Amino acid sequence: MKTNSKLKLGILTITLALFPLLAAETAFAQVEVATGTLTQTGTGLQTFNLAAGNSTFQLDLNITTNFNSVGITYFLVSNDASGLIAITARSIVGSPYQDLTTSDAVAFTPANGLLDPVNNDDLGATSTDVSNPSPPGMYFINTLTLSFTGAVAGQTYHIVMDPRDIIADANFQDVLLSLNTVTINIIPEPATTGL
Repeated sequence: MKTNSKLKLGILTITLALFPLLAAETAFAQVEVATGTLTQTGTGLQTFNLAAGNSTFQLDLNITTNFNSVGITYFLVSNDASGLIAITARSIVGSPYQDLTTSDAVAFTPANGLLDPVNNDDLGATSTDVSNPSPPGMYFINTLTLSFTGAVAGQTYHIVMDPRDIIADANFQDVLLSLNTVTINIIPEPATTGL
């Protein structure tokens, strides 16, 4: 009888010792991760050149998740080009998130679309059927059109996502979205290069 209780005590001790390890491994396996990639449309570059003066360019946003998702919330920021860059349009064709949080008519008025240093309105959207979330994977979110006014040759500017940016999982829990920095190098206008 004593041997049996010693054996039970030994098994209980081993179980209690292993429980934190098993619990930590389970918690680690359930970490939800969302990353985004903002790149110049057509080139896929995160660092690219624009001509000095007034320029228009486009950025594609793609996200990758390891969980089921129903929507995204995001804003763009440019501290070093504050007041020089404005978001003027977007295309969501091909995105799983079609129900826009802010309409284009509101989001891209001159005051709302201006990065001073952050745009005013949420650029995100949700699925039209939130009961059918997008499975883990990589998704195109949208193409944004931006105008750059008064860019000076020889300067470098950056666009990043705001720290508030999130992806909503299937339980409507917020998962932080981490994203790269877009770097824009301003080069002389072609007409002045020859001079």
